[in-house]
Amino acid sequence: MATTRVRELIDDAKRILQEVSEEGTRWTNVELLAWLNESYKAIVQVKPDANTASASIDLVDGTRQSIPADGLRLLDVVRNTEGMAVSLIDRQYLDLFDRDWHRLPEQDNIEHFTFDERDPKRFYVYPPATFGTEVDVVYSKVPASHEESALEDENVTINIDDAYAPVMLDYILYRSFAKDSDDGGNMNRSMVHRQAFRESLGLSVQTDLMNSPNAS
Repeated sequence: MATTRVRELIDDAKRILQEVSEEGTRWTNVELLAWLNESYKAIVQVKPDANTASASIDLVDGTRQSIPADGLRLLDVVRNTEGMAVSLIDRQYLDLFDRDWHRLPEQDNIEHFTFDERDPKRFYVYPPATFGTEVDVVYSKVPASHEESALEDENVTINIDDAYAPVMLDYILYRSFAKDSDDGGNMNRSMVHRQAFRESLGLSVQTDLMNSPNAS
């Protein structure tokens, strides 16, 4: 559970921006909070596993399925909720094995799923599912945005792991300095923070791959 407070992150940004008024003059607290909320979307686009959820979902008839409405990207289909494991398979293999596999008899035990990165909210199951068949999935979703009341409540924390707090700060500063892009110095500072944001996430992706339990 995160311990970094929203107000703390906003205050850190204000100190760097030299914004000394309580509510903010050049950069208002509400504006900075909006960019904090925006940083969630930017982070999970690059690192979908920054905010994951697990759920048991009911499948519809057939092969084509969807993740929950609040989802951004499927990460895994783990098992039939009743217990039998589900494994990832290359769709091309199924297509070569049986071009008519989408019209096989529907069943209530799923063996495999296929996934296409170009269609991240949907997946296909083999064999075709009977309506109501339940599977456990892991998926990525955008963290909930904070209301303005978070600026006053000292107990409200960020909605992702504390490890992302410095990345979120870079994003807030990137957007803040970009507001004064007519000033060459501020534009340069904006680009520095934008680059820091992107590099930090890139390094995080590489570290995750190297230290994954699946790495061998």
